[in-house]
Amino acid sequence: MKKRYDYDLIVIGAGSAGLTAAIGGAGIGAKVLLIEKEKIGGDCTHYGCVPSKTLIKAGRVMRNIKDLKKYGLEDVRVKEISLDMALKKVQKTIDSIYSHETPNKIKEYGIDVELGEASFLNPTTISVKSKSFTAKKFIIATGTRAREPEIKGIDNVVYMTNKSIFDPKNYSSIAIIGAGPIGCEIGMALNNLGIRVHIINPQDQVLNREDKQAAIIVQDRMVEEGIKLHLETTVFEVKKKGKSKILNLENMKSKKMTSIEVDEILVSIGRVPNIEELDLEKAKVKFNERGLIVDKFGRTSNKRIYGVGDINGGMQFTHLANSHAKSVLASTIFGFKVKLETKVIPRVTFTTPEIASVGIIEKDKLESDLVLMKDYTSVDRAITDSDVTGFFKIIVDKKGFIKGATIVGEGAGELIGELSVAMKNKIKVTDIADTIHPYPTYGYGLRNTCDLYRSYGYTKKKKKLVKKIFGLMGD
Repeated sequence: MKKRYDYDLIVIGAGSAGLTAAIGGAGIGAKVLLIEKEKIGGDCTHYGCVPSKTLIKAGRVMRNIKDLKKYGLEDVRVKEISLDMALKKVQKTIDSIYSHETPNKIKEYGIDVELGEASFLNPTTISVKSKSFTAKKFIIATGTRAREPEIKGIDNVVYMTNKSIFDPKNYSSIAIIGAGPIGCEIGMALNNLGIRVHIINPQDQVLNREDKQAAIIVQDRMVEEGIKLHLETTVFEVKKKGKSKILNLENMKSKKMTSIEVDEILVSIGRVPNIEELDLEKAKVKFNERGLIVDKFGRTSNKRIYGVGDINGGMQFTHLANSHAKSVLASTIFGFKVKLETKVIPRVTFTTPEIASVGIIEKDKLESDLVLMKDYTSVDRAITDSDVTGFFKIIVDKKGFIKGATIVGEGAGELIGELSVAMKNKIKVTDIADTIHPYPTYGYGLRNTCDLYRSYGYTKKKKKLVKKIFGLMGD
């Protein structure tokens, strides 16, 4: 007799990946249970993409007001900025998006919802608030949380992570520990809103995983706009001083000791997986310090249990989590073996200017690869927008297929999608160059960059041969 289960699919975690899997599964006829420990929507809605991009927009608006002369306009006096008001706007945005993700809204898709901490009882059974449920298949999408710092005295002060940085409050200065995407995005946004910002980083540059030339452009802009960077520096102790916090710093090269005093501290030094409470051993699921151990299809060591999104220990992007969920859904419902995307994964850091990348960066190219590059100084749209900071950089093989790209500047995050489509579908840069793009746009600048592939191919020897064959008279 065939064993009966309570559900076809149980999804644990209601962030981007979990919602995609649950809604998709229910949409194709599966009986689905969605379990969430905190709020539906996960980090992206409440503590990540949504609040950070709202705050970044406020910062950019204020920056443009400060730069009115650059646009040929007269300066205006700006009243004192209230960070508290900007953060209240952030909370309203979160509430607006969450209104479409409440438990009642999710139930309208035909999905059962349980709010509470989930833990496995055995390979086919999960427990939530003393209730147990069985399923044919499980998808774990519990995501990650901010890594806790190991700094002397840090536990004696109240510090912020991405989970609390968006709570409405006023302060005038902040120290950000870590210069990855979160630290740099929030640092630039707060600086634009009039907050005195210190960024402390053990590496010799910010955004050390990005193309070095791109990261240096952002770093130079930070310094130009008044952010105090403490590079190759660690925090060895934190102390309280009234309502302020004192951070004692050590330069890793010179061993010089310095101190800074700020109102607040934001810790952004990486993420750790949310797996401790799941009792994965009882489910016979293997894991390590980075998260679940999965195969190329997202399956764990228990083949009826899959992992998607940040919990798998790879790149941590909402859009990648969404892609993983779609692939795994095909496997769990239809039995198809769909590989998780591992190569064409676009990423954007929403600093000002933006950095958008896909595929390899320049330091990883082969000697035979070509680098097509065009600065924003020669992009007419950038000139009309009075901001020529940035560049296009496309890495192609000898046949013209794209292996990677980095775009820095206005519109970078929107433009990287076109190159991602080309990479995924093996479209050559010459195909992009031969496609009409509207003028004047940043996309037109991208097309012009792709044009360089043919011009790079016209060596002196080839040019001489063409002149001879076709009777040309030019130099």
